[in-house]
Amino acid sequence: MAHGIEYLYKIDERMDAALYYKILKEDLLETLRYYKYKVNDIVFQHDNDLKHKAYLTITWLNKNSVVVLNWPTQSSDLNPIEHMWNELDKRLRHSNELIKNKEQL
Repeated sequence: MAHGIEYLYKIDERMDAALYYKILKEDLLETLRYYKYKVNDIVFQHDNDLKHKAYLTITWLNKNSVVVLNWPTQSSDLNPIEHMWNELDKRLRHSNELIKNKEQL
């Protein structure tokens, strides 16, 4: 977002289409309201993961008039979060601290 990031959502279970739908339904529009945006002020981006292309997801996005950026398949170089995960992985591998669970991470 132009003025900040959206709400942080901690996921304790395996992400699937139903959970992704729940996050969109419960948090995306609330995030827009918090930053005083309307749905037509944004272009939503996610990649071509199966849960992002699920019928439930596409139906919800269409019903709520969310414009989605077309994204090429297998485009990890274009996805900034992939670079963040890579950096996190490198730092953890070179860390002297032993991380045993999610809370320590």
